[in-house]
Amino acid sequence: MSELFVDGAVFVAPFEPGQTPRAAAEREFFEDFRRFVASDSVRESGLHERILTSRIDLYGVVAHAYVSFEGFEPLTGRPRTRGLDSLQLLLDRGRWRVVSFTTQYASPAAPLPKRFLRE
Repeated sequence: MSELFVDGAVFVAPFEPGQTPRAAAEREFFEDFRRFVASDSVRESGLHERILTSRIDLYGVVAHAYVSFEGFEPLTGRPRTRGLDSLQLLLDRGRWRVVSFTTQYASPAAPLPKRFLRE
């Protein structure tokens, strides 16, 4: 999976309003994710994400992708998350690679805009 990211790719963990955003390198991001899975109910049930919409803006070797999603527990169907991933990508020797990855979870105070919902 590391081949999907440029050296030094940055991940910004989701954060709540009033918190300071924190960028992490690839290794730290995946270690945090493994700790989350090990300590949460998704450890038993799993977590699936369904893409709602995607939009990619492209110019030369630079692309910006917006992907809205819903996360749910497959055994129970219980909804867990909804939000938007923002990815910056570069075309590197014929392959698109991730430069940065940021997630914003939807909330009552910040619902997903209609343009990022299924039509």
